[in-house]
Amino acid sequence: MLGFFIADGCLTINPRNSHFIEFSSNDRDVLEKIKIVMESGHKIGCRKYNSSRLRDSYRLQIGSKEIFKDLVKLGFTVNKSKTVKLPKIPSKYFADFLRGYFDGDGCVSYSNYFRKQRNKYFKYIIVMFTSGSEDFLVGLAKYIEKEIKIKSPRVIYHQAYCLSYLSNNAVRILRYIYNNPVIYLDRKFNKSKLALRFMDR
Repeated sequence: MLGFFIADGCLTINPRNSHFIEFSSNDRDVLEKIKIVMESGHKIGCRKYNSSRLRDSYRLQIGSKEIFKDLVKLGFTVNKSKTVKLPKIPSKYFADFLRGYFDGDGCVSYSNYFRKQRNKYFKYIIVMFTSGSEDFLVGLAKYIEKEIKIKSPRVIYHQAYCLSYLSNNAVRILRYIYNNPVIYLDRKFNKSKLALRFMDR
């Protein structure tokens, strides 16, 4: 959940000094799973849009000064999007952390592409992570290199900072994060399964 919180969560304090941990998503299913694991009785709010171009958005707010303070100790702030740094993650939890971040600010794409030089189609897959914080992605790349033994690619900037893994490295990341998952976003899980089947054919 910490990975998903970094991607699509925030800390909030209301005018009555109540402290909240907030998770937001366009996919209700992942918030339902977080709610169950955190044993929360809070309701999931929904914002509906009268437009085919915009998806409904969902929000789960959990009031807890204790969790709030724990996250602050890890270095999180109320406005964290451009200042967040990667906290220390024990190896046994890193797959869960990376999957959570992938669910929030990651994507997978796959396709066939044609190489004129060889007059042949080749399979293509990419796993990408994005962030408003370059330091966070640099730290994430180092953790991935340490835990999955994948050489760190360069973080590039294109509207946001991006960390991309191609071909076999992308496949290795997907197999790593979806090895006995507990909390995951159904939509990305299903797309990742299709991507792996595509590469296996």
